[in-house]
Amino acid sequence: MAQSQHSDGFVDQHRASLIQNVKEVLAIADRMLEKKMIHPETYSKIRGATTRQDQMRELYTALDSGGPIVKAEFSKILQDMNLYLVQNLSKTCY
Repeated sequence: MAQSQHSDGFVDQHRASLIQNVKEVLAIADRMLEKKMIHPETYSKIRGATTRQDQMRELYTALDSGGPIVKAEFSKILQDMNLYLVQNLSKTCY
């Protein structure tokens, strides 16, 4: 539960930075879909967005509606794929 709450807070607190800086949105969406954390319709919306920022906004819509478990999985995938970004943003938390 504590990990989920931390992930939830991190994902919410750094929304603007993540929207601007996550580059591998489709790869993250692929993994989220594979783990059944997002619906195929949401995945299609993400793929159809014209910029990666818009892709992230679509992904955030799914994260917000999915709740803490989905945000925790997103956070885990993000750490796996872009640890440097997560570490840099985590430094600004405290």
